[in-house]
Amino acid sequence: MKNAIAAEWTKLWSVRATTWCLIAAAGLMAAMVAANGIAINGQHDDNLPGLTPTAATEMPVEATIYLVQFAMAAIAALAVTGEYAHRGILPTLQAVPVRWRVPAAKAVVTAAALFACGVLLAAPAIWLADVTLAEHGAPYTGGDVVHTLLTVGLYLALVGVLTIGIATALRHIAATLLVLFTLLMVLPVVMQISQTFRDLSHYVPGIAGIDLMEGTHVLRGALVLIAWAAAAMITGMVVLRKRDA
Repeated sequence: MKNAIAAEWTKLWSVRATTWCLIAAAGLMAAMVAANGIAINGQHDDNLPGLTPTAATEMPVEATIYLVQFAMAAIAALAVTGEYAHRGILPTLQAVPVRWRVPAAKAVVTAAALFACGVLLAAPAIWLADVTLAEHGAPYTGGDVVHTLLTVGLYLALVGVLTIGIATALRHIAATLLVLFTLLMVLPVVMQISQTFRDLSHYVPGIAGIDLMEGTHVLRGALVLIAWAAAAMITGMVVLRKRDA
């Protein structure tokens, strides 16, 4: 397992797709945080009614939920589907014949990388939000900063593991991203606008991530995401074992 993890770490950072996805994630984070901060600042300057102060620590969470998560999930998806597209999965399985270790190693590496990248993206995003909100930002504490950094990192890490499981089962980048988009964006929106399913929406990954990062139900959000990620990984491992490479 140690060798499998080392191999996956090398593969993750030796392809240009990882670098480009990280650049895209950084650009999306900065663009959305700056645009939202400037817009909120302008609304306060215009004295629009019904406005409430926004803390700078909230801005990276919004950017992560709507945009950044997909750039980061693409890293995880390509770590799996790229090997199938170029038949690199054959030497991978020859080197690691115990098949479940392959997605497990990919999940460990991806989770570690996306957690670190999430923290590193959220830190300057908070500073940028402070700058663009100016005097109209709500006060926040050092604990709020730590919470945002850690939960954004944790959310992206779990989304990465979820993506690894889905990609291992489906083997195609388009199908993987479509299923992921449905779970993270479409299904939560549909359930939120329905009176019948609104309460159940907190048990799908998209809303669970908001609960985790916004601090409303941190433990529940984390457990829901872990359960989805575990289910996806188990499904992927079963499919990998039963199907030809």
